[in-house]
Amino acid sequence: MSTAMSTREIHIGDNTIIQHPAEFENPDNISFGNQIRVRMGSWFDCSTPEAKIEIGDGCAIGRDNQISTSSKIVLEKCVLTAANVHISTQTHNYEDIDKPIMSQGTTDNGSITLGEGCWIGRNSLIFASVGKGSVVAANSFVNKDVPDYCVVAGSPAKIIKRYSHEEKRWLRCV
Repeated sequence: MSTAMSTREIHIGDNTIIQHPAEFENPDNISFGNQIRVRMGSWFDCSTPEAKIEIGDGCAIGRDNQISTSSKIVLEKCVLTAANVHISTQTHNYEDIDKPIMSQGTTDNGSITLGEGCWIGRNSLIFASVGKGSVVAANSFVNKDVPDYCVVAGSPAKIIKRYSHEEKRWLRCV
C-alpha cells in the first residue's frame, strides 16, 4: 500500500507492503504503521474480539511468521523478524485427559512487547517480551522476558551476552 488507509478490515500506514498471501483473523484489531514490510505467508491472529496486534513503523516481518494473541502483541519501531518466527500469548490447555486437547481451549499468558530495534532469528518461538535492542538467536524458545540489550539463545533461551554501556561493547555472560 502506498497511502495511509483505514478500512473496515485493517489499518495500513504509508509505504507499507504486505506480500500475498497473508492471512488476518479479526483484522479490525490489527494495525500496521508506516514503512513496514511483511513477507509472504505470514498470519496475524486476534483470536478474540478484544485482542490487538500493533506493528510499529519500520518493522520487517519475515516469511511465514505467525503472530497470535487473545490479549495484545506490540512490535515497537524497527523490529526485525526472520522467517518462520512464531509469536504467541496463548498456550493450549491439556489438563483434562478425557477431552481432546483441541476441545479444551487456550490460556492467555499476558501481553507481549518486542522492544524497539530488536531482532528475532529464524525459527524462533516467542512467548514472552523481548527488550529494546535485543537479539534472539535462530531456533530459540523464549519463555521468559528478555531485558534490553541482551543476546539470548537456546531452548529455553538464556542470556549469552549483554551490552555494557560503560564499556560500550557486548560482553559474554557464559
